[in-house]
Amino acid sequence: MNTSPHDFREAYQANAIETTLPPGNDNEMEVELASPWARMGAYLINSLLSVVVVLPFIIAAWPQLMAELSGQSINADNINPGGIFISLAISMLLGLILLVWQIVWMVQRGQSIGKRLLGIKVIGLNGENPGFVGTVLLREVVYYLIVLVITFILGAILGAVMAVGGALDAIEQYSYVFDLLGYIPTIICTIMLFRSQALRRTLQDYLAKTLVVKA
Repeated sequence: MNTSPHDFREAYQANAIETTLPPGNDNEMEVELASPWARMGAYLINSLLSVVVVLPFIIAAWPQLMAELSGQSINADNINPGGIFISLAISMLLGLILLVWQIVWMVQRGQSIGKRLLGIKVIGLNGENPGFVGTVLLREVVYYLIVLVITFILGAILGAVMAVGGALDAIEQYSYVFDLLGYIPTIICTIMLFRSQALRRTLQDYLAKTLVVKA
């Protein structure tokens, strides 16, 4: 049985609903909200692409990485500095290509690669393409900077309190606190995806004044 790209996208759009853009806009119109599954699927695709670009470096450096993780001595015969350097250069080039590709599509279409594959896009509350400021600067750069700063501050405070209470034995273990705090925004945004009454807007959407709809 053959499955077309249209069928693939439809599987993720089963829970899409129609809504009207908030009143007060000159371009008031009806749109169909992207389903939570489509948005999570797009996120996973983008994450997978980010992993793929570093695979050449990981493969070349695998013996050294395994030796360091297991605490074993590193055999110089198993290390190829030239190969590691070349693989690192390849990964950096692939990463740059992916970054430029993502930015261009987000600016021009309101879509990352993942969103494009699943047939959804980002629009402003006025129904227009948010452009670079909305899709890249606010939704990605500013949002993650805010998350990073808040996570660092809360992590430092919580880590200090736990250390005083004897819950942490060494400063290295603070990383566990930061890791746990880092998941909180993701969990919050995932829950928000299922709030149809709030137009399934996540923290990023509120920051950039955007919606994610079916393309």
